Amino acid sequence: MPEIDLPALRADTRVAWVEDVLRFGDTDMNGHVNNAVFAALAESGRVNLFRTRLGDDERGETFWVIAKLTIEFKSELHYPGRVRTGTWIRHLGRTSLGLAQVMERDDGGLAAISEAVCVQMSHRTRRPEPFSEARREIAAGMLRPED
Repeated sequence: MPEIDLPALRADTRVAWVEDVLRFGDTDMNGHVNNAVFAALAESGRVNLFRTRLGDDERGETFWVIAKLTIEFKSELHYPGRVRTGTWIRHLGRTSLGLAQVMERDDGGLAAISEAVCVQMSHRTRRPEPFSEARREIAAGMLRPED
């Protein structure tokens, strides 16, 4: 992932943002938020993008699975606090989306970056399902490829 420009991401309408509250139970014996919680924050961002930006599958026959997830930790998170996760589409395939994410501390600093590949699956066949033209058009309008 290239150098992160948080102000540019905040201003870009193609980036979907969600805010999560850090809980005391998210912390570990070192006093910071456990690394596994970052995966849950990334999931919150992905689900938010799918739900609010890509719309429901008009046929109701598909669902999303995650095929790949990477997280690069940049700084600690502490309780109490909030985290904003920005998620955008970096790559549009036939049945999959390449997503990029940033996790921003409540002081505006970068906590982590994440990349994911998510595949649209058929409920009936349990196999990858090509995007409908409507979903492809929506996703193409949100595409923010790597510079």
